[in-house]
Amino acid sequence: MKRILALMLAAVMLLGLAACAKTAGTAGSSAAASSAPAAASAPAASAAASSSAAASAPAGSDSAKELTLAWSGTGQDKDKFDALVAKYTEETGVKINTVFIPGTWSEYFTKIQSMIGAGENVDAAFVAIEGFNMMCDMGIAKPLNTYIDANKDEVNKVLDNLEPSLLKAMTLSDGNMYAFPTECNNIVIHCNKASFQKAGLELPKEDWTKDEFLADCKKLTYEENGVKHYAFAVPQYYFMIEGWLRNNGSAIVSDDLKTPTINSPENVETIQFLQDLIYKYGYAPIPEPNVDPIQQLMDGTVAMGSFGRWPTLSYQANDFKDAYVTKVPKFSTQQTMFGIGGVAVTSEKNYEEAAKFALWCAQDTFVKGYLSAGGIPANKAIADEIIPTEYDPENSQLFYASLKDAVPIGAPASYAEIDSIVTSALSDIFMNQADVKTTLDNAAQQMSAAMN
Repeated sequence: MKRILALMLAAVMLLGLAACAKTAGTAGSSAAASSAPAAASAPAASAAASSSAAASAPAGSDSAKELTLAWSGTGQDKDKFDALVAKYTEETGVKINTVFIPGTWSEYFTKIQSMIGAGENVDAAFVAIEGFNMMCDMGIAKPLNTYIDANKDEVNKVLDNLEPSLLKAMTLSDGNMYAFPTECNNIVIHCNKASFQKAGLELPKEDWTKDEFLADCKKLTYEENGVKHYAFAVPQYYFMIEGWLRNNGSAIVSDDLKTPTINSPENVETIQFLQDLIYKYGYAPIPEPNVDPIQQLMDGTVAMGSFGRWPTLSYQANDFKDAYVTKVPKFSTQQTMFGIGGVAVTSEKNYEEAAKFALWCAQDTFVKGYLSAGGIPANKAIADEIIPTEYDPENSQLFYASLKDAVPIGAPASYAEIDSIVTSALSDIFMNQADVKTTLDNAAQQMSAAMN
């Protein structure tokens, strides 16, 4: 009954989804060309773009077999994507019909629920960790263990090249794996090297503390020719803020994903610190809608920001080569947080074919062709081969190296609801100077209702 009601609710939500949404950009675990996994406005349902692998099937193959694939984004990189998927059709004779779905991760997963609930066939879908538990809870994602057991040699070529932390994140509490990992992302600090040089500062070491961060912020904030230059752009979204909370020994939800912990004393301390950067110290600008912190970083109007590898898409587009990355500064601890994603099988009808395609998306041809920028290849051998590119920041080896002891973002089955609650709370705190503890207490109450 819970599953039926959830699918009915998703269908109702879709009506509102068509009117207003945010674009997820490049598929990946919280990886996009903008400052967060969702930034530019675009209609969600009505703008879903379809494409097909146009290559002819090889002689003697089963050319009648087709798969429908859901992929996050507007299709802005459709030509590159189609060319890669066409190679799969050439190899196997299986045609891939891709539906690109713009929107936040929450909106993306809701759209997939709605499509399946309406009887549309979706054989496979790119799934970020934010949707693992939700899609499994709804019975949408199918366990891959049967396919893995029957194809161990081929599958192990992929899984043996993962950091244990990534492999663990791909296996849920029921012991099953639901997607083959294609890419991941984490939260690090991007620095404008010219800004540090102008301030007479050395680039920060990876083991720096919040006090050292604050001291640098003071020197990086100044006014010149009537233009205010700030030290830091505060993180505004679930994925980005969790990267800071983990450095103070806490998180948005408990480790078992059952209880909201957003209002823990540690989180209140961390978020108060970030709010103080704006209103007490004046080291950070008040966040504004449609103002991209990555663009501000490239312009030099902010010196630092919290992102993963996704800014490399903007760096490449703007020929920007003056960035450096380091870890988020230490509070009580220093703990890197990551997200991960891959292709899941969402239909029993073409299970074998869909699982084979999902595994292909985690291998060399697709990963090398699709992840030259934006995401971090989950496969270490591939990551070592393609990173750094010309537009990766200095110290870019940190992207993968920091995954060794990293922890995954906490994303329960109710992620769609709590993501909205968290984003709203952060907006009130950073844009409206709302009281931190009161706002987080209210958010915890709303999250508790959504999670139970």
